[in-house]
Amino acid sequence: MNQHTRQLRKIFAFALLLFISGMLTITAYSLWRLRAETVTSMLEMSAMHSRSFESFITQNMRLVELTTFNVANMDSRNKNYFNIERFFVANLRNNPAQRSISLLDEQGRIIVSSNRANEGIIVNTDEYLPVQTQTQTKSILRIGRPWAGRDFISGRPTTHQTPINAVQSNFIPVIHTLSFGQRKVTLLTAFNPDYFINHISQILKTEEGVVDIVRYDGTLLLSTDLTELAGSLDPYNEPDLNLNSLETGQFLQKNHNGRSVFTSFRTSQLYPFIVFTRIDRQHAMQNWKTEAKILIGVIIATLIALTLLVNAFYRRQVQLEAERIESEKLQRINATVFGSSADSIIITDIYANIISVNPAFCEITGYTAEEAIGQNPRFLASGKQDENFYKAMWASLRSQGFWCGEIINRCKNGHLYDAHTTISAFRDTEGHLQHFIGVSTDITERKKSDVRLRQAASVFLNSQEGIMVTDAHNLIVDINPAFSHITGYDYQDVIGKNPGILSSGKQSAEFYTEMKASLEAHGSWQGEIWNRKKSGEIFAERLSIDVVSKADGEIDQHVAVFSDISRIKAHETELDRIAHYDALTGIPNRRLLGDRLNHTIARAKRSGKSLAVCYLDLDSFKPVNDQYGHATGDLLLIEVTQRLLKILREEDTIARLGGDEFVILFSELGKPEEIDRLLDRVLTAISMPVLIENHSLHVSASIGVTLFPADTADADTLLRHADQAMYQAKEAGKNRYHLFDPGLDREVQARRTKLKHINVALNKDEFVLYYQPKVDLLTGEVIGAEALIRWQHPEQGLLPPAAFLGLIDGHDLEIEIGEWVIESVLKQIAVWNTLGLTFPVSANLSANHLLQVDFADRLQLMLERHPAVKHEDLELEILETSTLNDIDQAAGILTQCRNMGVRFSLDDFGTGYSSLTYFQRLPVDTLKIDQSFVRDMLEDPNDLDIVESIVRLTQTFNKSVIAEGVETLEHGAMLIKLGCSHAQGYGIARPMPAGKLPAWVEQWRHDEPWLTINIPTEDSKNISLIIAMQNHIKWLDNFVTLLESSSDTPLSNKTSHQCQFGRWYHSSGFARYGTLQEFKDIAPLHDAVHALSDELMVLANDGHRAIACRRLPELYALKDLLLTQIQSLIKALE
Repeated sequence: MNQHTRQLRKIFAFALLLFISGMLTITAYSLWRLRAETVTSMLEMSAMHSRSFESFITQNMRLVELTTFNVANMDSRNKNYFNIERFFVANLRNNPAQRSISLLDEQGRIIVSSNRANEGIIVNTDEYLPVQTQTQTKSILRIGRPWAGRDFISGRPTTHQTPINAVQSNFIPVIHTLSFGQRKVTLLTAFNPDYFINHISQILKTEEGVVDIVRYDGTLLLSTDLTELAGSLDPYNEPDLNLNSLETGQFLQKNHNGRSVFTSFRTSQLYPFIVFTRIDRQHAMQNWKTEAKILIGVIIATLIALTLLVNAFYRRQVQLEAERIESEKLQRINATVFGSSADSIIITDIYANIISVNPAFCEITGYTAEEAIGQNPRFLASGKQDENFYKAMWASLRSQGFWCGEIINRCKNGHLYDAHTTISAFRDTEGHLQHFIGVSTDITERKKSDVRLRQAASVFLNSQEGIMVTDAHNLIVDINPAFSHITGYDYQDVIGKNPGILSSGKQSAEFYTEMKASLEAHGSWQGEIWNRKKSGEIFAERLSIDVVSKADGEIDQHVAVFSDISRIKAHETELDRIAHYDALTGIPNRRLLGDRLNHTIARAKRSGKSLAVCYLDLDSFKPVNDQYGHATGDLLLIEVTQRLLKILREEDTIARLGGDEFVILFSELGKPEEIDRLLDRVLTAISMPVLIENHSLHVSASIGVTLFPADTADADTLLRHADQAMYQAKEAGKNRYHLFDPGLDREVQARRTKLKHINVALNKDEFVLYYQPKVDLLTGEVIGAEALIRWQHPEQGLLPPAAFLGLIDGHDLEIEIGEWVIESVLKQIAVWNTLGLTFPVSANLSANHLLQVDFADRLQLMLERHPAVKHEDLELEILETSTLNDIDQAAGILTQCRNMGVRFSLDDFGTGYSSLTYFQRLPVDTLKIDQSFVRDMLEDPNDLDIVESIVRLTQTFNKSVIAEGVETLEHGAMLIKLGCSHAQGYGIARPMPAGKLPAWVEQWRHDEPWLTINIPTEDSKNISLIIAMQNHIKWLDNFVTLLESSSDTPLSNKTSHQCQFGRWYHSSGFARYGTLQEFKDIAPLHDAVHALSDELMVLANDGHRAIACRRLPELYALKDLLLTQIQSLIKALE
């Protein structure tokens, strides 16, 4: 035993002794505290019982007083003792505490009783306590000595010398006297002691303690102790203590048996009795003794267990100290032997328990040295070797002291690894076995590499898919047998060749560019491709290509794997055709129709355009089938299908449901009215004669139509609605169509009627042109005029273009009227030229008209018919909001026309979806600012910004600009300030007939009012800011005026984002000044103004208008701060 071990033993012995002493001290103190708490608890319990029982008896005594008062009242009214007796009997029924109730006369004789047998008995009440004197007037309740017997008739009073034994019945007499003037009423009650004893015994068991009820003079009235005698003097001699002068008390005393009891008493403050409760001390302390024994037992057991544990811990520490010394010895060995080895080394004791491992072991297995030491090496077992393997290993170790071989072990993370292992037995000089040393080399990667090579070779040779390997220069270096089987090329045919020898020519150059890009970006590509076999046959293949890179990232090889899918593709095509297309006509069948209808509905929801579902049934097809046979009927169906396919648009679908029923889907309808023109073409195409086998066949069609989203049903319901409408078309006479929606149908019919009227009006020359002058506001020069069509209706008078132009949108009449307008303008230019008026005249041109294939040629013909008109005097205004389906086509047509000298302008610029697109791509000369912006620009800074932006845009692109909607001199002045001097509008001249224009021009030249306008010279770049500020001041003044008015009308207000200043601030204002801090500081002030105005509005609407008006200075202060900040922004812009 070394010095460290001896010191450790002393420390453990002293610590154990100190702990045991502390535990014993704590135990002794705990037992003392527990005993003291038990004594206190028992005294408190005794006092609680005394209070409870005293209260219970007092309540029953009070019932006697109550009964006396009731009897006194009855006696004072009459002398009918029979009623009093009945009253007594009734009281006893619900009062088990009383044996009898009697009424005494002044001599003490019972005159009335609940027990008639008691009547006539004289009861001596002289010894009843408390003693009542002659002068005492207060009513008191007095208690006599206990009586032996059940009632007065059979009982006798007791004395101290003749008490009642335990087996005798007894009762306690109580009297209560009330005085009523000269007359007294005395009530005598016999209390039942058994009732009280039973009540007390239910609460306090006799073995736990006893309760005594004692008169002030020490006479025992009742007791739960059967050994005590009622009527005797108190056996504990309490009268000597003068207890009747105390209300409560507690003390420890001996009972008549010599046992210690915890005594508590309580004196009644109303009646002459004392309640004693005595708890048996031995019984009360029984629980404490039991708990003390348990505690002592637990402490002793704990100390014994602790002593054993400390002893074991001490022995363990001695053992650990020895192991530490041994460990230091082994560590010196490990430092020398294990440190530099790359192989895993394990050293075990003679029982094969590991005592040391080297760092390589930890790196290979994942276990730390601490986790491995102490374990048997079999914790590395993978389960791959059976029991015979390990038996052979141990047999070799025992016989030869050596074993070598390969083994599969398991790492800590669960992965398996292969190891080449040698195990040697280490013996000392005497030949005794000391250790086993195992050295393992991880050969996992080598084994995996061998497996992969074998697998790859097997896959390459036996794969049913063709495999081709190319080098970094994309030259073929190897192929597998499947490659030759699929393509027909042998090994010698392709080695050293480019894979392009397989190209079929069906893929574009872009296809191979994308393939190369994918290989460079992702290192792989896969997809379907068409290649050519050696025989020249083209086949489809599913191809995947992967890049094999070197360690430095350079491309080493490409590996392509493909399979012939020609049969699959052909089979898929045939199945698709059978499943989705009609066998006779080759158009979609009902199944494909459903799929396309669902997709078309979804597309219509996204685009917001309409979809027409048309259910078509051939009229008179059955007679053709019956007369000429089914073969002829089939040829007729094929011909009808071909005609319909020719007139349908690319986005439309036709399907055959069976027999002579077809469905046509017209999608991407900009307006529902477009369906009229399309269906007219369908009816015309079908009604034309069909020549089959020298037979001229005539059929027509009845078509039912429903429009989505006007009809918001699903696909199946849309078809059903169209079918219903088709039957209505047949009932209406065939060779027609009918809309499912009755209301919409009426609208379509009305439109057709209006179109007929418009056509008649065109033929009768009811259309006229009005002209509105265009002027230069700076020079006063008339620079042109715009032709505006009007309808001189014979019944309704002069109609504006909005009343009829919308009806002809997309109709042939749109082209006819457009050409009439151009022809009329050319004639009018020629007339004005003869009068000396030479300026361009513009006419509106629809996009549909412009996009006609022969528009340029027809325009050329019209110009040639008017040789006196200069081509540049004709200007065509393209309404920008009209949809140009093909901008490139439009640009080409415009270029042809401009080469003729015709000028073009974009009308209503700024209101369309793609203003800038039109402006950039269409070769126009002029932009026309829409009147909706010009009209409100003096009040709305947003509109002013838009006008200013358009003017600057035209300046940037070197285009001319003209504004329409100029109604006042102020509008003109603002436009001049913004850089736009060309204008037209009611403030210049209203549209007028052609004959009045020359006179107006003369008058305009003489007056020239625009030259007199005082044009401000300051910079116009901040005009929108100033107008926005003025709008805010105007809004605030209006709000204050309404608030100060006496009107009871509730006030309303706009938020900071809804007012004109707010809309400008968060839109064009933010776009222009949003980066400036002075501009950002405006927002919180503006929000504060609106927040305060909202508060004042709520006050006014709630009836507190005067309070709101008193707070107006707050609003003025915020207004001043806001205006000051706006001025700061203006200064910053300078």
